[in-house]
Parts: sequence; C-alpha cells; structure tokens
Amino acid sequence: MLNRRKAGFWFSVILLLGSVIRAEALVQVEPSLVELDDRNRTASIKVTNAGSVSENFRVYLSFSDMDETGELVEKRPGDEDPSAIDFIRFMPRSMSLDPGEHQLVRLRARMPEGLEEGEYRAHIYFQNVPEAPEISESEEEDGFSTTISFSTRVGVPIMITRGSPPFTAGIDDISLSPGREPKVIFNISADKRTLRGVVAAALVCPESGETVKASAEDFLVVYSGARVRHTLALDELDEGLEVYRGWDLRITYNRYDRDEEGVGGLLAEEYIKVK
Repeated sequence: MLNRRKAGFWFSVILLLGSVIRAEALVQVEPSLVELDDRNRTASIKVTNAGSVSENFRVYLSFSDMDETGELVEKRPGDEDPSAIDFIRFMPRSMSLDPGEHQLVRLRARMPEGLEEGEYRAHIYFQNVPEAPEISESEEEDGFSTTISFSTRVGVPIMITRGSPPFTAGIDDISLSPGREPKVIFNISADKRTLRGVVAAALVCPESGETVKASAEDFLVVYSGARVRHTLALDELDEGLEVYRGWDLRITYNRYDRDEEGVGGLLAEEYIKVK
C-alpha cells in the first residue's frame, strides 16, 4: 500500500523535476466557424476525441472582444456588447468520448422580436474535464510514476447576422518604418460586420502610374467594432524603400472569398507618401 504522505512528497518532487507524463486531450472540431442568419438558424459541430484516452467534455458559451493587438479577450458581455449568448440554444452540454469517437453538438439561434440589424457573436467551447492525478508504484528507479491530465479546450466562433448590415472597414494612423527591414504600421477597423480579408501593400509612381509589389499578402480577421493595429513587412522590395522616395505606398484590405478561395472585393484602401 502506498503511504499518502510519501506519495505527496514524491508527487511534489516529480513536479519540480519536470518528470511528469502528460496525458493531454486532443480535441478536433468541425467546422471551425459557424455563421447563422435570418434564414439559416441551425448548425451542427462535430466534436472528436483525437487523444489516446477517454475524456469527459464540458460545452459552454462565452463572449470575447478583440483588442488592438488582434487578440481575443473573454469578458462578461454588457448591454452594449453584440453578444449572442442569450439567444443560442445548444445540446448536449456535456459528453463522454472514447479515443476516436465523435459526437454532434446541435445549435439553434432564437433571435428575439425587434432585434436590431447587425452582427451578434459568441464562442462555443469544448473543454475536457481532467481526472485527479494518479500516482502509482512502478519499477522505475524512484519507485513511482505520475500521470496528470491537463485541461484543454477548443473554441468555435458563432457569428449571427440580423438583416443585411454592410461590410465596412477603415484604415488610418499609418506610419512608415524604413531601414534594412522596412515595414508599414496602421490601424484597421470594422464597423457592424466581422471582416475576414487580405491586406497588402504596393508602391505607386504618381507620374507614370507604375506599380511595384511591396509586401506579401497577410490574412487578417477584425471583429465587428474592433480597431486593430497591424504591422506589414515590406519584404518584396529588393532595393529597400529609400529608392522610392516620392512614390505613394498603397495599402489595401480586400475581403477574403472563401467560396472562391481567393481575394474578393475591396474593403478599404489608403495611401502614404514615401519621404
């Protein structure tokens, strides 16, 4: 029989030395984004236990804002936040899955009468519920082995559109950083719709109209109501930025068309003079 005090001592030692066998749950979800509207109010998410042990999962909703770095910050939604938590129904709220097993979580949006036109959002999370650490005797040199299950989670954004709010974006507060690794820094903002688009930069000669590609394309998501500070490397310029003094740097943000797997319509553009 393993002495409890001795087990606790060895558990602390094992944690300090880092010799812990991690048994993390690997959760796979499909699709990675749910979009609902006035006509399409239901969806399903396939949840798969891709780990090597059986797991219990908790399913819950949360609301997040996007900060100026583009990171999501979970928060309790206020009256002014475009939260969809109150009118999303889903089931089940928990599940037990063996390795390789999957289950569907079904969603339904019940938008209240009089809901204003716009986009409302939430995240649905799938989080494994870890069991208590197991400590057992073994034939290892120290006589004990430890297995710890760590809690992991995967979130799927849910975007619900009421009516037909426009896709509108803005670019402002642009600054150029020349040098050996030139870059342009600017803000991109979204109004009433979350934007998924491709941002890029090109140099335009004001006299001839000649255009030179200045950057690779960056995929950028901006949540509705957010203003994100973005840095774009001008790494397509073999001769640097200085040789283009007097030219205009054109920054564009084009909507990403998932159906066509490419760049769609222009969302925003702005210019800055290279000095």
